[in-house]
Amino acid sequence: MKKKLLASVMVLALAGACLAGCGKKEAETEAATEAVTEATTEAAATEAAETEAAATEAAETEAAATEAAETEAAETEAAATEAAETEAATEA
Repeated sequence: MKKKLLASVMVLALAGACLAGCGKKEAETEAATEAVTEATTEAAATEAAETEAAATEAAETEAAATEAAETEAAETEAAATEAAETEAATEA
């Protein structure tokens, strides 16, 4: 009789543990979903910031290159003009 009672108590304890272990899964799922959503949003914001920084850097680099090319062209033109004026003065 004691064995049957002990077995019945153990079965009830295991059943109770299984039911308790499987409970509140929805709350855990919501927390996990929220964490994933937050991480995804943060990653997207970081990626957007990196993309914007790269675009800004590319624009600044292009502007610097254009300015350098314009300066070089102006210097070359000034040197050519000066050379032509010196040649014309020498011939005269």
